[in-house]
Amino acid sequence: MPVLNLGHTLRTDMTALRQELAELRRPGPRVRICAMTSIAVLGSVLLALALHLDSPWWAGISGYMCTQASEASSVQKGVLRCVGTIAGAVLGFLITPLVAYDHVAGVLALFCIAFVASLCSLLSAHSYAWLLLGITSNLVALASMTEPLRAFDIAAHRVLEVIVGTSFAMIVAIMFGADAGAGAPASPPGWSDLFERNWPAVSHAMRTATTIALLPVIWSTFDLPGLGQTAITAAAVMAVPTVTGRFEEDFSVVLHRGLLRLLGCLFGGVAGLILLALPLTDFLPWLALLGAGVWIAAHVQASARGVGYVGIQAGVVFIMTLVQGQQPPASLIPAITRLAGIAGGLSILLLVTVATWPDAEPPPALPRQT
Repeated sequence: MPVLNLGHTLRTDMTALRQELAELRRPGPRVRICAMTSIAVLGSVLLALALHLDSPWWAGISGYMCTQASEASSVQKGVLRCVGTIAGAVLGFLITPLVAYDHVAGVLALFCIAFVASLCSLLSAHSYAWLLLGITSNLVALASMTEPLRAFDIAAHRVLEVIVGTSFAMIVAIMFGADAGAGAPASPPGWSDLFERNWPAVSHAMRTATTIALLPVIWSTFDLPGLGQTAITAAAVMAVPTVTGRFEEDFSVVLHRGLLRLLGCLFGGVAGLILLALPLTDFLPWLALLGAGVWIAAHVQASARGVGYVGIQAGVVFIMTLVQGQQPPASLIPAITRLAGIAGGLSILLLVTVATWPDAEPPPALPRQT
């Protein structure tokens, strides 16, 4: 099995993070994207609260993820996020009876959806929409396991929350974003040679599906918290890394990116828990600290030192920790539950990656006979 020098990697990443945080005093050109991201998240959360949506943190997360430096990039990403979320919500609602009442069939359904969505996210030209389809369908199905009669409400509110956050991010980008175009996307690998040239993508999708299928089994066996949040994190982390087809490089990318997500989860979660321990019950101070934390996460996300994934995960976890309901949070318990679920999902992901990665690079395929 390829080896990742964990100690050296962590030291390098921590040094880069310290440099990023030191540059907060002089953010330079990043000040625009940090301000846009904070405005988008705060506006999304406030609008979700005004509409009394079930999970306003999802609106904030959508605003955070869809805010890009340019208008065209934000609109493009927002449209793909909305399309993927709507399709995933419908699919998740349709498979809820399987997941809730027939656990064996439900696990198989989750495996198939995760496999197809992950594979399409690696091979399709619309990878982000496929990624959101897989994440949302898993979220709706898993969140409905304990409350199957609320499956429609969960799916509908998930769509509304994403539309609110995405729309606000696009409005902010139109008003304050740069005029640069979205840029031509990289050419997708395509669907040819699935068992040869594109086999790394297929095996990567199988690891994704295995992780997702294991979640309800492990969580129900040990009665663990945060099942829905775990599914989202595991799906996102497994699907994002680009599979290059180079054996050792793929292993290092997947494992390193998972470790960066764990670091971000730790930093964002601890920062949120410290603020909640104050306690943080007044609306305006809560809103100001939420915006400040998002600013810092966006600053790290825009890093050119290879630690942007720490900022992505830290921002997501910070929002989920600090935004809990229709008012400033009054308890640490929901935040701890979500943090435990996300950390658990990432841990399972890394274990599956290490346990299933082959010990040696497979031999090249034999040439076809003509």
